[in-house]
Amino acid sequence: MSHDFYGEFWDQKHEINFRNLENNVPKTFVRAKLLKLGKKSENARSKHKEWIKSLNLSEECDLIKSLGISEVTGINEPLNYSYLFKINFKLKKSYISKDDEEFYVVDNSICKDKVFKVPLVRPSSWKGALKYSAMKSVLGKEDQEKVNARITLLRLFGNEKETMNRFLDEQFGELKNEYKKKLKEIYGGENPNLKGRLVFYPTFFRQVALDVITPHNRETKTPTKSMGPIYFETVPPETTGTFYLLYFPFDLIDKEEKINAKQKEDLNFLIDSIIDMFTKYGFGAKTTSGYGVANLTDIEINGKDYKNDFNKAFEGMKNEWKSN
Repeated sequence: MSHDFYGEFWDQKHEINFRNLENNVPKTFVRAKLLKLGKKSENARSKHKEWIKSLNLSEECDLIKSLGISEVTGINEPLNYSYLFKINFKLKKSYISKDDEEFYVVDNSICKDKVFKVPLVRPSSWKGALKYSAMKSVLGKEDQEKVNARITLLRLFGNEKETMNRFLDEQFGELKNEYKKKLKEIYGGENPNLKGRLVFYPTFFRQVALDVITPHNRETKTPTKSMGPIYFETVPPETTGTFYLLYFPFDLIDKEEKINAKQKEDLNFLIDSIIDMFTKYGFGAKTTSGYGVANLTDIEINGKDYKNDFNKAFEGMKNEWKSN
């Protein structure tokens, strides 16, 4: 049956019947998979580039929105002491990610939703990007402040993976002993089994572009035909998206005498890390080359709109703490 399906788009002369493909397969990314059938890769890539230029994902994104998948619903009034961040942003430089698609016309396809085939940032990717930003913040501090920041990192994101734990221990030097000591005081051991206080949600994009890298010979400075060009899908600059993040201190629900102080520590640290992630470090792949950096255009916290002023947003949270 699968052979019959693929045979429908095969042409003995041209290998792929592009017209038949366009007429019978409405979804661009499904067509892109079928383009892999051809041996003349340049023709297939040229057709893929043409389709990407005219791609419109509005229908898919509207459907996702109508199903409540792209927006966080049902928690417009979060539980006491929790905070729901809704941050709208606009990309300054392209966003790049790697999908696990093996059968595709270009080697570097953008990460897409499995069902709707819309580009997205997975919750796990957001967590990794924000954790990296938070870790850089920890390493920028000194002495006891550095130890306290690492404890906050643990509370927000949960257990450190082995590689990260080893890296931070090396960076801490003698302060590592102070950190281990404080862990014992708070959690009763050096390796507590903790779940983080942050909950992440996916972000969907309406646009896709195709970029190309042409490797050059270092000596002659001419393009290397054997290595390129290398094509990869991206989300282009000026594309907008929404980042949702829920701060939920579930482990402090029965400890109300401590909750305000811990909230202040967590949220002070968290807000700085969010700003750095978007404006300094970026998210996705190739962030060291400046990809994935964005401008914050609008900030809502627990349904209150603060435009793009994080200082004003933080003042609003502090007023809530005083009232509590």
